[in-house]
Amino acid sequence: MLDKKDISILDNIIDKLISTTGAINYRLFSKHEHFTKINPRDKVDEFQRLIDILRKYDLVHFHYANIVSSITANQNTRNFKENGGFSKIYQDELNRIEKENVREQIELDLAKSNLEANELNKSIAAKNEIDKKKNRTERIINIYIGVLNLILLVVQVLLSLCKS
Repeated sequence: MLDKKDISILDNIIDKLISTTGAINYRLFSKHEHFTKINPRDKVDEFQRLIDILRKYDLVHFHYANIVSSITANQNTRNFKENGGFSKIYQDELNRIEKENVREQIELDLAKSNLEANELNKSIAAKNEIDKKKNRTERIINIYIGVLNLILLVVQVLLSLCKS
């Protein structure tokens, strides 16, 4: 991913490439805010790093002569700038990361919800097992009571027949 601190200087280099017909090199940007924060011995290496980024996106022709790196615009440079440049690429990358983070958060929430549902299902299954045992016991008791009522009914019928 592009570093936020590089976006401004990269877009400035692209602007300079589009407005200039010749090659540009580090000297044109040595006073740029980006380079004032860098150790003077590292400035050329930093410019080379930025050139490497531009080359990665196929936006420049690279020239190396007499220990000096320079670049010129190629057929992709203007179109790249018109499509938003590095600012757009950086924003698109931030949006992609944000969407990915939202998706990951949704997946995390779903996983938590599934774990809670599993715990609830275990609890319900345990309660159902207890209820099943309780129902079996109550069924046996009801059968005994029913048989007892039947016996009492028979006894009452016999007693009433005997009295009549």
